[in-house]
Parts: sequence; C-alpha cells; structure tokens
Amino acid sequence: MPKPRISSAPVPSPSQVLILGCGYLGIRVARNLLQSGTTVHVLTRSADRARTLAAAGFRPHVGDVMEPSSLEELPQVDSVLHCIGFDRTGTWKKRDVYVEGLGNALDAIGRKSARWVHVSSTSVYGQDDGSVVDEASVTAPAAEGGQICLEAEAVLAAFRERTGIATSVLRLAGIYGPGRLLAKAEVLRRGETLSGSGREWLNLIHVEDAATIAVTVLGCDHPPDGLLVCDDEPVERRRYYTALAQLAASPAPTFSEAASSTRNKRCSNRRLRSFGFSLSYPTIETGLPQAWRESERADPA
Repeated sequence: MPKPRISSAPVPSPSQVLILGCGYLGIRVARNLLQSGTTVHVLTRSADRARTLAAAGFRPHVGDVMEPSSLEELPQVDSVLHCIGFDRTGTWKKRDVYVEGLGNALDAIGRKSARWVHVSSTSVYGQDDGSVVDEASVTAPAAEGGQICLEAEAVLAAFRERTGIATSVLRLAGIYGPGRLLAKAEVLRRGETLSGSGREWLNLIHVEDAATIAVTVLGCDHPPDGLLVCDDEPVERRRYYTALAQLAASPAPTFSEAASSTRNKRCSNRRLRSFGFSLSYPTIETGLPQAWRESERADPA
C-alpha cells in the first residue's frame, strides 16, 4: 500500500468536502478548506446556524444524523469529515449519537465520497499506569466514553471492509486553544482545589494543529487508516495548570490528590512525525501562551 501522504508541504485540497459537525474543531477545518478554494458543505441541525454559515461562504445543509431521512439529499463530495460532538442538552445519549448516528450517516451518504475521515479520541486507550501508547497499543478502555468511541471506530471499520472506500480514524488527544481556557482560569483565580492528582499525565493537541492535520488527511490520495494526533510532549497536570495559572496571574494550582483518573497514559505522535508533519505548537510552552492571548476575542464555537 502506498505510504500515506502527511507532511508540512502544501497538499492539493479536495474540490468538494462535506463536514458533519462544525463545532470547535470542525469550523476551523471548514475555514482552512474554504481559504484554499475548496467548496465546503456543512451539516447543521439549526436553520439559524445554517444562515450564519452561508453568510461565511459555506454551503449549509440542515439535517441530523439521528434522522436518516434528513441526510438523503446531501451532495456527492471528494471527502467527508465526521467530527460530530455530543450535545449534553439534547435528548439523545452519547452512544446513540456517536455509534448509531455514525452508522446512519454512513448508510445514507457513505458511498457519496472517495474517503471518510472520522474524529475519534485517545480515550479508546484504557492504560492508567503512565505507560506510553501509540497506534499499535491495546485498546481496552474502562471508561464508557472510550468504549463508545471504540464502538464507533468498529462501525467505520465494518463500512470500509464492506465497501472498500478509504477511511481514516484520527484519535485526538485533548484539544485546547483559544476560547477553551477562561473557565478553568477562573477556577484557578478563585483558588479552588482541582480534583485528581497533579502527577497524572495529560495528552494535548492545539486546535489549529488538529485542524491542519485533518485538512491534510482529507486531501490524501491514500490516507492513513489511523493516526494518534497529539503534540510532542505529554505533560503532568501540575505543570499544565501551573503554566495556565501564571498566564492568568492566579495562585498556583492545588490538587485533591485523589486517585480519580482512569486515563493516565502518555501518547506518542511518532507515527505522525514519521510522515514528516510539523506542528505549529509542539508543546504547551508554545501553544498555551498563543491560546491565552487569543482567548478573549476567540469564537469558542
């Protein structure tokens, strides 16, 4: 099989992309594609949101992955990005949206594209002993969220086996960036104790790097079947929150030190790096200050 084309060099953008889920990550992928000349179709459940997206230059379609009939008129495209998040205010359960919803979308429009890129999570790894994990590591999550993400990956794998259509799974570490720091900064300013241990590991990726990687994979002739998407350096929670506290001029963080985490592992991006991809924000030392500077004027959506 040809080696997946992942690099920092410009990659020809697909001419037509459909994005299912224009939230924190999806909207940035959409903007990047639009700037490169791609026609970007987006799915939204809201007519008001559709008008906003249309005004920004996108081609919105009102529909819901939990209502398969609403997906039937979605267009033929080169690539699909599936990055639908869970709406805690909605009536559906997370498994419904992530697993059944993905299946509905694949049944309705899976054959209308040459490749399908699915955003998953590093929560599929259940390691809690601080060990290093990569794409080849065992996936046996104890937490329900990780189990659901793994079920969704299995749905996509079955689709690929059934149809031969190229698919790629991006297992994203915790996404941070502008608009996602202020709430926790307020907790630090109030001097509240953070739950868990300061010695547990965090695995992170700046949202702009995550978006760039997604854009690149969407344009691959032979996309990788799976990538673990994280930055260069796992960071202990104490180090991360100490850095955030310094930016927010807050007291140093304190932790309950209760052993509450079931996701204490260190993720490796060695495979991503082996393809020649370079990150704009390889560690929190570069990414966190940028995200802080932009937070007050960022659009969190």
